[in-house]
Amino acid sequence: MLFTIACDRYERAARLLGIQTSLGNLLVIWKTFDHRVLQSAHDHLAAYYRFFKDDGGQIPLPFDGDVPYDILLHDCWTDYFSKELRRLIADDDAVTIAIITAVAYENTEPGYAAETHLLTLLRERYPFTSAKQFEGIVDAPD
Repeated sequence: MLFTIACDRYERAARLLGIQTSLGNLLVIWKTFDHRVLQSAHDHLAAYYRFFKDDGGQIPLPFDGDVPYDILLHDCWTDYFSKELRRLIADDDAVTIAIITAVAYENTEPGYAAETHLLTLLRERYPFTSAKQFEGIVDAPD
């Protein structure tokens, strides 16, 4: 989802401006990619969500007993992730470029640099107050 939304935005912008770029040309050939390229970004957003959106296990009211709690948690996370990701990519061109560069150049030095830059951008936008709180959940901020 991270790549798809970022790629769609980039491609729409290029069409709107009537330009072709070397990065855009690379995106045309990508149908699948190594998901580990964006795993740290996903994990950072997930950790932020778990920490700041924690409801303490309280089921939202009105309670519909027909929906199992684990399904409710999953639905809340996917709803948040989808909306937040669209907002993030719409608001921050650098995030969009970092995502698509990391994928287009996966497992190469430019790709690794883009992954690092993406995580830096996410850490700035979604900061944690204490690295100690997140040991074992996600890489702690430097």
